[in-house]
Amino acid sequence: MPAAVVSTTVTELPESRVRVEAQIPADELERRIDQVARSLGRDMKMPGFRAGKIPSKVVVQRLGREVVLDEAIRATLGRWYVQAVEETGIQTVGDPDLSLGDQGGPGEPWSFSFEVGVRPVATLGTYKGLEAPRREPAADEEIVNGQLDELRERMSRLETVEEPAGEGDFVVMDYVGTLAGEDEPFEGGTGSDQLIELGSGRLIPGFEEGLSGASAGDDRTVELSFPDAAGFETLDELREDIATRLKEQDEQRADAEFREAVLDAAVEQATVEVPNPLIRARSAELMERMLHNLEHQGIARDMYFQIAGKTEDELLEEGSEEAERTLEREAVLAAIVDAEDLEPSDSDILDALQTSAVRDETTPEKLRERLEKAGRLDDLLDDLRQRAALDLIVEHATAVEPEPVTADETSAAADSGDA
Repeated sequence: MPAAVVSTTVTELPESRVRVEAQIPADELERRIDQVARSLGRDMKMPGFRAGKIPSKVVVQRLGREVVLDEAIRATLGRWYVQAVEETGIQTVGDPDLSLGDQGGPGEPWSFSFEVGVRPVATLGTYKGLEAPRREPAADEEIVNGQLDELRERMSRLETVEEPAGEGDFVVMDYVGTLAGEDEPFEGGTGSDQLIELGSGRLIPGFEEGLSGASAGDDRTVELSFPDAAGFETLDELREDIATRLKEQDEQRADAEFREAVLDAAVEQATVEVPNPLIRARSAELMERMLHNLEHQGIARDMYFQIAGKTEDELLEEGSEEAERTLEREAVLAAIVDAEDLEPSDSDILDALQTSAVRDETTPEKLRERLEKAGRLDDLLDDLRQRAALDLIVEHATAVEPEPVTADETSAAADSGDA
């Protein structure tokens, strides 16, 4: 990783905040002034110079060093802030309060400072050998029946037509199957009133193609090669397949719930002080993330507030409990990372980048290099460290049977859902 151009000094403040003093060296400042001056010069017109060819020094003389320096600072401050955070190794929470230093003369460095919330520090209790509830995954019978009903409903919306059948059409047929060189039907090779969707790809290869163009009353002979296995022969087989898939999905949910329960058990054993301003800052971050995702779906901020029927302050207050829980979990995992000296390997990093690299049509190695240059790799590394910490405590945890839910608790949950 290239050396950061920003030098920093960190001062701890009350309520999980820090003040960071950052200094930009003179050579970096002059380099940025020169770049900005060249950019400004491309749009300027001056006698004696061709368009876009005005030297940067002439631009600085014409506009004044303070003007160009101010533009350079505005254009680069975001990058310098990211480098300062990366240099300090702090995990910020919320937006910073920035204070810009006075502009110096040529050959002088420039400074800025900021105060920002940081992840709280946890004092660990027991985090190995914890007990946490884990439910048995199951396929809900009502959901299985619902999916079967949905399939029936989809099949039932059919209208009789006279034209030859094509892809996407359904045909009802009687069939008799015989083996090559034999006259008698083979066992299971005869059927009547069978509903077939052409183009679905659910039948033996060649079967649906052989029915394409058929009209009511037609006779067709189709020669096929049978594969080792086919689709579902009975409703019970279909029901079993649906139940198996639903159970697999529920097993993933049960695993995620267990991991969360183990982490919460570790939080209960630890001591974490989370100040209210930090909770509100994290609540704002979570809400902004949600609003950003909604904007990609075409739902603007104001529209969401109207749909929710609540103000921004009300939503921030509602999100405070989740924000506090998130900060506590992150603090405990960070403390476990330090206690166990957990660090992702190169292969861990590249594996984590594989999906994004394929989507961006690049390699994990090149994507890693790009993230390093942009100062965004630290977020991934922190995520991988925390994931490793969670894997560790889950590996050493014991699953216990969940406590039964009483009628009063069920009623309370229902009342809460109606609120």
